[in-house]
Amino acid sequence: MSENKMQAIVLVAIAYIGAKATKRDTYFGTGLEFARGDIHQVDALTANQMARHKDVYALVESERYRVWKEKFDAGTLEDAQPEPTKVDDTDALIRDKVTELRLEFLKFTKKDQLRTHEVTTKLAVQFAEDDTMGEMTAKVCAAYEAHLIATLQGESN
Repeated sequence: MSENKMQAIVLVAIAYIGAKATKRDTYFGTGLEFARGDIHQVDALTANQMARHKDVYALVESERYRVWKEKFDAGTLEDAQPEPTKVDDTDALIRDKVTELRLEFLKFTKKDQLRTHEVTTKLAVQFAEDDTMGEMTAKVCAAYEAHLIATLQGESN
């Protein structure tokens, strides 16, 4: 008898501290609209990804946010903030995406759920008849990681 595993979604408060008056998130896929100083709840994985961009977002529970908020409330923030520093977090982004994929696979209880058209065609994963779910998951994750790396390398060239 197989048991469905449920994952709890942990929400974390993230604040927009960037230089612009407003910002719409399109990079992390939340679609949230922020005004400077606004706080929104997002899943923990996304919040941690966003917080890596230290000139743009801060975790509300962080010391960095507390200091920023004091300056913001006092009106002592400099109007012209430097351009955000570009963080090369490609490796972390790939790890996070593969982790998301693995978490998604926890919902699967049948091998046919892994044998999708996209997996067998786009990622060119081949399964043996006697592969276990764990082996199938490992193959798909490895192919997906290779696909992400190739895609990101193509964008940087």
